[in-house]
Amino acid sequence: MARVRAGEGVAFLPERTRDAMAIPPDVRLAPVPDLTPERLSVVWPAAATSPAVARFVEHATTAFERHG
Repeated sequence: MARVRAGEGVAFLPERTRDAMAIPPDVRLAPVPDLTPERLSVVWPAAATSPAVARFVEHATTAFERHG
């Protein structure tokens, strides 16, 4: 999470980790449905508003729906 908060990338968090920690207000989170047996979320810095980040999040959160 430290690297995400520093603006150095994105990460996938297991649901149990996400639920065990407070998500800082400067981090965005989106569930990634049906990716693994354990539910995942993708997290990224709130300040990362580039089209590339938006496309990545869109692909990460809808890939299984399209290809699953």
